[in-house]
Amino acid sequence: MTRCYKLLHPGLTSHAGYQWVVGEWKQTDGQGDLCGPGWLHAYTHPLLAALLNPIHANIQDPILYEAEGAGLCQTDHGLKVGYTRMRIVAPLPYRAPTTEQAVRFGLACVCQVYHAPAYHQWAARWITGEDRSARAARA
Repeated sequence: MTRCYKLLHPGLTSHAGYQWVVGEWKQTDGQGDLCGPGWLHAYTHPLLAALLNPIHANIQDPILYEAEGAGLCQTDHGLKVGYTRMRIVAPLPYRAPTTEQAVRFGLACVCQVYHAPAYHQWAARWITGEDRSARAARA
């Protein structure tokens, strides 16, 4: 079993009203794409769940649960994971990401696909706090 994190609506439902019960295992067949009904979706870290919620499930007032995943596993380049067996275990405090966390995450994402040395140097200076000036960002 692997520890993972699941965002749920109030009432412990996920996409399309799928009902979750604490401690109860859910199972799927692992067929199809990761975003399809063959997979139970979660995240590898609570902050990642919070950062990606707006572009994934976009749950308003999400409830965060620690979960356990088992069976087959599929991942979307580390953005989310899917298991064929999963259960929610315990609620955790949900913390929306700070602006700084969101910017750091955005910079890290861009650095994975954009390889201009000047951008990487600027991003590194922003992340360390060395230079967060508007002038440096424009340059």
